[in-house]
Amino acid sequence: MEKLAELAQVNTAAAEQVKTLQKQLSTSEGLKQGHFGELQTVKQQSEVMNRGYDRAAVQYAEGKDMPEFRQFGQQVIAEEKTALTGHLEQILKGKVTTGEAFIEQLSKQGYQVERSTPGKTAIVHEETGARFLTTELRPNEQAFGPQLKAAIERTAQQAKSQSQSKGGGIGMGSR
Repeated sequence: MEKLAELAQVNTAAAEQVKTLQKQLSTSEGLKQGHFGELQTVKQQSEVMNRGYDRAAVQYAEGKDMPEFRQFGQQVIAEEKTALTGHLEQILKGKVTTGEAFIEQLSKQGYQVERSTPGKTAIVHEETGARFLTTELRPNEQAFGPQLKAAIERTAQQAKSQSQSKGGGIGMGSR
């Protein structure tokens, strides 16, 4: 009787383990099917986009007027300009030690800085290729150049103030 009770317990435990493993397998299979379905959808969308891109390129090459394409491009440019303006505002609020440090911060946001001609600097969004002259950008509703200069000067002044306060006021003149 004891052996039968023991075998019944082992059998019950094994049955529970089988149920748990079946649930895990079912979940895994569901995830696998879901990922496969998503992959197929993305693949189909990519194929459609490539055909659309090819068609648009051919129409452009044939000199056809493409107002909807132009309108879409203008929309992308406007969205990128808004996003860039937001990034500039954030960077200018923080520490900007040098122009190079500023460019590095922009680079982390997906932008490159181009100096094509003397006095002409552009910021280019790497993904879309949207290009903006710095003279046309107005973060905080103000000209960009003076703001960058002010941010660098402010950062330098803050660093100077911090080093003086750490030094116990050394370098502070009397009145």
